[in-house]
Amino acid sequence: CPEGFVSHRQKCYWVSDMIENYRAAEGLCEGLGGRLAVIKDADTQQFLADYIRNTASQHSTSAYWIGLQNVMEGNFIWSDGTQLMGYNNWQPGEPSNHFWSENCVHMYPRFDLKWNDQTCTTRMGCICEIGKQKFPKKSNFMS
Repeated sequence: CPEGFVSHRQKCYWVSDMIENYRAAEGLCEGLGGRLAVIKDADTQQFLADYIRNTASQHSTSAYWIGLQNVMEGNFIWSDGTQLMGYNNWQPGEPSNHFWSENCVHMYPRFDLKWNDQTCTTRMGCICEIGKQKFPKKSNFMS
């Protein structure tokens, strides 16, 4: 993985404290060659939550965008284009779609890093992911 990223399974993750709205966070991750994090299982959720907790003193933001948005009422789509099915980690009572305007999802430390829907214009940090295949292992080959 590139410097500043952490490795889990076949992905490299970067937790950003750059305070951005959802669209800008998407652009930030895309500019790195990746996307906002897709969390489809409890193991990945636990890995990211533990990493954020263990590095909390290094982070200055209070919440992190992940790659999940409500594209049509109740129809949540991941940043890889797949629909939210099976695993989820919603805070009880969420998604609430408060005022019918909460269409983007973040991990919220105040909710033990469970998921909460939020207005997409809210500014916070984000979690980006990049596939490891973009970063081949260094070769010991000598010419």
